[in-house]
Amino acid sequence: MFCIPPHPLTRLRLADGVACHLEPGRAELVVGAQNAFVFTDTPVLGLLAALRAGTLPAAQGEDWAAAECLLIEAGLLSVEFLASPGGAVVACLHSSGHALALRVATLATDWRIHRHAVLQPDGAGWRLSSPLSSYQLHLADAGMLDGLRERSAGSAGGLASLLARALWAGALAEGPGDGEIAALAWSHDDLHFHSASRRHADHRPRGKRATRPDWAPPVPAVSASAPLQEHLRQRLQSLSFESVLARRRSVRGPLPPPTLDELRDLLRVVQAERGERPTAPCRAYPMAGGLQALDFHLVAAVSPGAVATLHGYDAATGLLRPVDAPAGSAQRLLDEAAQTWGETQGTPCALVVVTARMPELAARYEATAYRLALLEAGCASLLLTQVATALGLGTCVLGNGDSTLFAWASGLPEWQSPAIAEIAIAGRLTDQR
Repeated sequence: MFCIPPHPLTRLRLADGVACHLEPGRAELVVGAQNAFVFTDTPVLGLLAALRAGTLPAAQGEDWAAAECLLIEAGLLSVEFLASPGGAVVACLHSSGHALALRVATLATDWRIHRHAVLQPDGAGWRLSSPLSSYQLHLADAGMLDGLRERSAGSAGGLASLLARALWAGALAEGPGDGEIAALAWSHDDLHFHSASRRHADHRPRGKRATRPDWAPPVPAVSASAPLQEHLRQRLQSLSFESVLARRRSVRGPLPPPTLDELRDLLRVVQAERGERPTAPCRAYPMAGGLQALDFHLVAAVSPGAVATLHGYDAATGLLRPVDAPAGSAQRLLDEAAQTWGETQGTPCALVVVTARMPELAARYEATAYRLALLEAGCASLLLTQVATALGLGTCVLGNGDSTLFAWASGLPEWQSPAIAEIAIAGRLTDQR
């Protein structure tokens, strides 16, 4: 192994954010003041005591080596690489705590950096990571990877060789035939998104923040949505939920177009206030933290030959607010929706676009903000399609909207309020049985 027994160019230390509490016969390692690991076995206690005292011996037995691997794999210890014996730290390998075992097999001669690994700026240095590994290698200089395979082959005990073996042990390097068959169906970007939003992806908290960050926008007032109008309430109460589920399906046009008022009623039902709760207003779909971070927008051309227009839905008043969109931009949104559901089906008469206010979500939920936005948009989209069926409108959830085009049309900055869901309105259903 690249660090067992210790090499003059490597050393072990507690990982960032890990606190060690030692007492006779017991050690407690606390990660981020939240997760605690308790150890009572002698090798781990001896290793931790030696690390605290700075007296880690050069010669170790198998028990100590196993203890080192255990703590590295759990993300409790990091391995530092030195430019020279006792010199500056130039690299550091650590685990995110998923307990992926270090690979002990011999480094393949024709190894390479893993095909899914990415090198990203990280503070004053760089971070090499892969969604298929729980390990990350932090580098002082990205150039340290240049020609690493060739340099490692010529320096069996040098820094290049140690780094190569660290990459291999941490599954950041691969050899011939190492491709992950299960991952081939994933796109590179999807793999990284999935990996980054896992609960313990990098020891960063994935739940609600304890304190609001300095960069966060002012806390918005969470206000009650417009109540459901009585004629809509009576219409929905006359239907059974089972009948709505039985009739709900993806519908493509062309169908008779609804009026703008009918489309407004659809959004009003979806966003209407539902009951009461002590802390905040409540809607009929789950909301991350009750923040009401999703906004609904309507693109509509509700009569043949009509010019498409863009409106924002104001949930507090239940009204559609016209948006002064650039000429032709609203029609382009409808045209792209037609391409998505199939141009032979005609152009949707309307399109509902869902955006998320990301700064507000990120201020509370950090690295899972985008994941939560997508989950909430999925719940809202399902509710919208069910309500549309109940109101006699055919809908089709689309899978590849153009968030950049919507940002241009709406004037909303894409990185602050990205479009994350689109539902095409085919028109009035002709079969209401």
